[in-house]
Amino acid sequence: MDDDIPIGDGQIGEAEEAVAGQAVSHRRYLGAQIATFIAAGVFSSLVVYPLIHETGHLLPALWSGAEVNRFVWTPLMGRPHVSLNLVSGAAKPWVAAGGVLLPTLVGTLLFAAWLLLPPKRPIPLWRYWLLFPGITLLSGNLGLLIERFTPPEAYRHMTPLAGAVAGGSVLFELAPALWSGLLFGLVAVSAWRQRFVQDR
Repeated sequence: MDDDIPIGDGQIGEAEEAVAGQAVSHRRYLGAQIATFIAAGVFSSLVVYPLIHETGHLLPALWSGAEVNRFVWTPLMGRPHVSLNLVSGAAKPWVAAGGVLLPTLVGTLLFAAWLLLPPKRPIPLWRYWLLFPGITLLSGNLGLLIERFTPPEAYRHMTPLAGAVAGGSVLFELAPALWSGLLFGLVAVSAWRQRFVQDR
């Protein structure tokens, strides 16, 4: 029969202190995580998305030789928009679509960086500064689904380009939204994997 191994009061006290220390550490991480979520979400909404979106309109206009009257890239400065003159007819579809294409490109790169990082638990807080801007940039593409139900004369980001290069294909017009849905699924799987991976 195995002998019972006595456990001293000192050992019990050390175990209790270790458990208490882990609980405090967990609460601190949770608080820092919530603060990071809020900060990254606000920054992504007020700075990252409007800047990348409006820059997406701006770049093809500049390449076509258009004149820029005004460039407002954050709601903190007013309604985000680009005011342009002398936009060529050939450039107009790209100027309209640029507000979708550039956020899609940048959001995809941020998501790729998130997905390529090795799983780690707890998730380092700095990684959320990749995830939240990526989510915000790619979420904007879901607005294309809403635009499909607006009147034909209403402003649509991808419709002119779809007509110019893809024969008006609805699938081409909605491709950024479908791409966003695919990436959201991949990130959800990645988050599930990280949830159950233990530090080595």
